[in-house]
Amino acid sequence: MSTAYADVTLESGLRVGMEQRVNAMFERQLTSATAPVQRMSVTVTMNDGELLRGNLRLPLSGRLFDAVNSAEPFFDFEMLDGDRLFLAKHSVRKVEAFELPRTDQLARRTKDAAAVFDPYEVLGIPKAASPNAVRESYLALARTYHPDRFAGIEVPKEVREYVSAMQKRINVAYQQLQG
Repeated sequence: MSTAYADVTLESGLRVGMEQRVNAMFERQLTSATAPVQRMSVTVTMNDGELLRGNLRLPLSGRLFDAVNSAEPFFDFEMLDGDRLFLAKHSVRKVEAFELPRTDQLARRTKDAAAVFDPYEVLGIPKAASPNAVRESYLALARTYHPDRFAGIEVPKEVREYVSAMQKRINVAYQQLQG
């Protein structure tokens, strides 16, 4: 690609370089090097039956289908504990995205509403937490967001949906960290 280096003289006699205008036009295009990394929460079943849960890097299209069917021989996979793996596609039997209930009904839009699910963040614990700490956090959150706690109270529909979604997310997070 060549860059235009022509100068333009305006009516007022001021010279303006066209290079700046041409470069600004091309800077708006996303490339694989400049695009933000998109990840999707998935469960990967390996050929030997092993289950891996974590986040799979998606291509620029943001679609799981494109990631699975690309010519790349490896998946860029991030485990729930933060370890990053490159899985050979020929050793993977199945990739399933898991959809979790959204909890942003009451919250404003955040910087990124990506489909990344972090069970440690949901339970509010560090990644190095002991199994006992995981259980204690789960039980405390399960009591806080249990739907029966709000059964006798008049609350808006959005609040009920939020509480139900949080309960489901808490249960999924605990199941993932136990399994």
